Amino acid sequence: MVPLYPTDLSEADLTPKPPGWLPWHLWREDFEENYRKREGIRLVSNLPDNHESAFESEARERYDEYLDQLAAPDLSNSDLRNANVFRAFLPSADLRAAKMQGADLRAAKMQGADLSGADLQGAYLQDVKMRGANLT
Repeated sequence: MVPLYPTDLSEADLTPKPPGWLPWHLWREDFEENYRKREGIRLVSNLPDNHESAFESEARERYDEYLDQLAAPDLSNSDLRNANVFRAFLPSADLRAAKMQGADLRAAKMQGADLSGADLQGAYLQDVKMRGANLT
């Protein structure tokens, strides 16, 4: 077990960001421009109703694939009890069986992380991004 408590990991990039990394809102803008070109939709208009749902679904799926390609850290079995992980960047991280009781995970980016068997009792999860995370 790797003891990391009570480490201050606030705003740390635990998952390395590759060159040209784009957060969701900027990546989505680029993807929307390409989507509109592919579908023949003018750039100055709103997405037609019949495209909105399909666009959102495809954008989320492709962004999840984008995150899956990151070199995520192996923090399985780590001791992160009471650690400050506020706004940390750790999508796709392996946090299986990690001890995370009382950890401050507010606004952390944890999309696609594997938290199976992790103990999150008492952890602060406000505004944490966990889309596609394994919580079993």
